[in-house]
Amino acid sequence: MGDKIYTDTPPKCDFCDLPAKVDGKTNQGPWANMCAKHNTLYGCGKLGTGYGQEFKPTSEKPPVVVRHAEDLDMDDLEDMVFGDSNASTSCPEGCEVEPDGTCPHGYSSHLLELGII
Repeated sequence: MGDKIYTDTPPKCDFCDLPAKVDGKTNQGPWANMCAKHNTLYGCGKLGTGYGQEFKPTSEKPPVVVRHAEDLDMDDLEDMVFGDSNASTSCPEGCEVEPDGTCPHGYSSHLLELGII
């Protein structure tokens, strides 16, 4: 997961009827969809895995660069095996998965595809 969700129809804030700006952890623990005001009041103050994502319009989504397993170098593979990040896939949606995972679109991690794990 990243720190952004791209959508043109964000849900409503769980505290009011405004469009949510963040889907995130509150300062009391549970998660909520929050407008900017309620995120300032109740949000945990961070974005990213384990904290939340900001809703952004799909027009701001950067283009996906699809990498194929044969294009990876040793540094890429070491990062996937020993790093804190997920493994890349050849998915045209840009999905990343756990090292032994498969994305919702059916693309296996490059580590599985290459037979490393």
